[in-house]
Amino acid sequence: MKKMILLLGFTLLCVAGSYAIEEYWVNIDFTKDKDDFPDTPAAGAFDVAEYGITGYINAYPISTLTLTNPNDENESFTDAVRMSRNGAQHLTFPVYDNIGTIRTYYFNTNQNIDAYVPILYNSGTTEEPVWSDFDPVVEILVKKNDDASSSARYSEIELNLDSPTQIRFGSNRPSNNAPNTLLYAVSISKYEAPDPDPDPDPDPNPNTSVNTAQQVEYKALIQNRTLQIDAPHVSYQATVYHTSGMKIGTFSNNQTFKFDAAGQYIVKLETAQGTVVKKLAVF
Repeated sequence: MKKMILLLGFTLLCVAGSYAIEEYWVNIDFTKDKDDFPDTPAAGAFDVAEYGITGYINAYPISTLTLTNPNDENESFTDAVRMSRNGAQHLTFPVYDNIGTIRTYYFNTNQNIDAYVPILYNSGTTEEPVWSDFDPVVEILVKKNDDASSSARYSEIELNLDSPTQIRFGSNRPSNNAPNTLLYAVSISKYEAPDPDPDPDPDPNPNTSVNTAQQVEYKALIQNRTLQIDAPHVSYQATVYHTSGMKIGTFSNNQTFKFDAAGQYIVKLETAQGTVVKKLAVF
């Protein structure tokens, strides 16, 4: 097996920053939030006013064997929405002013066939919707259970749309043989587009202890899911977060941090000069 080495560079603009907790349009865990949904299993129309969600589904709620959360060993899933390849099936969200990142926890009990859940957008109107694929096509891979996994499959897709958009999860693909999928949790974050022409920083206050013109270079090395920061001339404190905002560990100079699982993470580096936040992919 080939080992992947990920080398990342950090540039710190010395400002007093802080870790920003992400805001969500919707954030549903069908196990924790099951009281918001029907008490008895049902198929067909799915309309939950509290979340603005509509759809046509195979069944909900589905009580399943307990699956673990691959991003939090202390959390588990037991309730899900079941979707199939039936072309009428969908889970549709309301129009959001913008869309950042879609995160899902799915499971596919089939041991031989992967399923793909298309993310479609409304290219028509609210009154007369037309559901279209993005270009390029955006799909959530729900991997076949060929490894006897007891953990949900986590997916994270950045759309980063800065205009009002309505999306839906379509019926499973391929249409001829896609297996059923179980959706345990879904969140859609808000997106704030970067300023394409930001105003220059004002002259630094001569009384401040932070030099806003200074830059410090960092490098991060990830090998075998172990993170090390190369900053030989700077003292730092690093805090590691899951993308959900949960803090999972800290380390500092001459130390390393071991990730328990692959996924997306956020690292915050704090120094005497300021703070930098960087998103990392761990394989």
